Amino acid sequence: MKKRIIFLLAVFVCFTKVYAQAKDLSKDKYYSLNLAWYSTHYVTPQCIYEVNNEEETYTKLSRNRIYLDKTGYYHFDDKVFIPGLMAVKFDLKKGRLFNDSYAEEKGVYFNDSFGAKYSASSSLSEKTKNGIKKYDAENLGRFAFSSTSHYESLSWNFNSIPWVEGEKGYGIGSTIRISTKEYFDTLCILNGYVNIEKLDLYKKNSRVKVFNVKDLDNNLEYRIELEDIVEFQYLYLDEETKNVELTIVEVYKGDKWADTCVQGIVPMVTSTTVDNSNQQKYSMFGSEKAITNTINNYTNKYSEIVNK
Repeated sequence: MKKRIIFLLAVFVCFTKVYAQAKDLSKDKYYSLNLAWYSTHYVTPQCIYEVNNEEETYTKLSRNRIYLDKTGYYHFDDKVFIPGLMAVKFDLKKGRLFNDSYAEEKGVYFNDSFGAKYSASSSLSEKTKNGIKKYDAENLGRFAFSSTSHYESLSWNFNSIPWVEGEKGYGIGSTIRISTKEYFDTLCILNGYVNIEKLDLYKKNSRVKVFNVKDLDNNLEYRIELEDIVEFQYLYLDEETKNVELTIVEVYKGDKWADTCVQGIVPMVTSTTVDNSNQQKYSMFGSEKAITNTINNYTNKYSEIVNK
């Protein structure tokens, strides 16, 4: 009898651990998504408001249509999206989307507006059948093309690869340095190995858990602990600067490889406006108050479409 009770308790503990790991962190957040040029989705933990600015209507959608999968990616129905970056969505049924070859040829990446330069204490290089593949620090600014591209809209760079530290082990103590021409007060970080065609690479490789960040111009230090999910996460600085150094303090260990990866780190300014569209596309998160106030404004002004 005692053995049976112990066995049942063990099963309960195991089930509890699995359930805890499966918790959908996305359901705790308030944010907005631009999945089409004419509409915006305002997301709360309870539901989704799809606002159609062209038709001046809004529709309440089930919150379950947005979920976080086991690989660390967010989904809206059959589309993968990355919160915090406007219009980055990928239809898995339709396969690979276009790559902006014009912008890539001109080097029109997001960091173009700040003239950001990247360097690191080490970087990984590996031999492939196509030659040497370099996971250099410059990759941190090349994950997506700027809105000043040939298409006048944001597009993901499918040819981008992350920066990967080149040390033995998990790269604890490895550093990244960013210097810019213009002042910035925010760092926007996309953690891990983000490959929309190979979602499993995120968890197979290691990701940064904690960065120590030094503002070299103002002699200030910060610590940011990143959530282990594919979204843009922000560090807001107390002062404007042009030079920072990030040091890896702790990592989430990869399921297969020790290599610690970071897909992107871009400088920003918090005082973004609609007129400054090149920056506005990268600032889609909102506070609970901001999102709920926006929803209230639209529900008072626009008519509702009831889903049948």
